[in-house]
Amino acid sequence: MNGNPDAGWNVRQYVLKRMSPSTISIAEQQVAAECVKDEQVASASSAFTFDGRKLTIKVQATSAAGPFELTLVLTPTSDVDALVQALVTF
Repeated sequence: MNGNPDAGWNVRQYVLKRMSPSTISIAEQQVAAECVKDEQVASASSAFTFDGRKLTIKVQATSAAGPFELTLVLTPTSDVDALVQALVTF
């Protein structure tokens, strides 16, 4: 993503994966940590919600411009590459 091998977090690994509560917590922390790598983001948190085959990732973050929210909905047929790019470039 933008030629930087350290940029982005591959959320595709979570689609259709059985996850324990502790694994979900770790994944939420990983997504939030990826968000704060962006120098414009002061803080971030994320929450994963599973509904059948659908994974929703809600990110709440704060920048100098104020708080904002990003919601990603992933299904096995989603264009997840575009969603991953959105997560990295929000």
